[in-house]
Amino acid sequence: PDDAETGDYDVLVEAYFDDGDKKSTSKSSIFVESEDEDVVSQPKSEDKTIITVASDSQNAAKGAEASYPIALTNAGKASKAYTVSSDGPSSLGLRVSPNVLLLGPGESKSFAVYASSKQDAAAGEQTFTVTISSNDKVLKQIPLSLNVQGSEGLR
Repeated sequence: PDDAETGDYDVLVEAYFDDGDKKSTSKSSIFVESEDEDVVSQPKSEDKTIITVASDSQNAAKGAEASYPIALTNAGKASKAYTVSSDGPSSLGLRVSPNVLLLGPGESKSFAVYASSKQDAAAGEQTFTVTISSNDKVLKQIPLSLNVQGSEGLR
């Protein structure tokens, strides 16, 4: 709005695709400068990271693997190294590829989290967490889910 105060504001964007069955979410920060202020303020010099998750839920038959693509954008002014890990119940097999990413300023790269259920896993939703860190600081923990279905009738 025209009367917005100078400062940083969080922006959440959700884009739905594949006939509304999937969504992509991105959170970032913008700096707004009020037209009414005589003093020019500068935005914070914090390094920002934009994380985009293509889908937070997948269906898979027992034993089959589902993939969760995730993109990272380094919106800061210096190169950054990111480490990605996953944690979930023992009924799931989880892996991340690649699990270390080096991004220059303004650069984007993708990685994928792969989840599969063991043959003896119960049918239904299984949740797990993906953790993205940089410089030993957790930037974001993303909850994801795998809907385990019977082995017949799936892609």
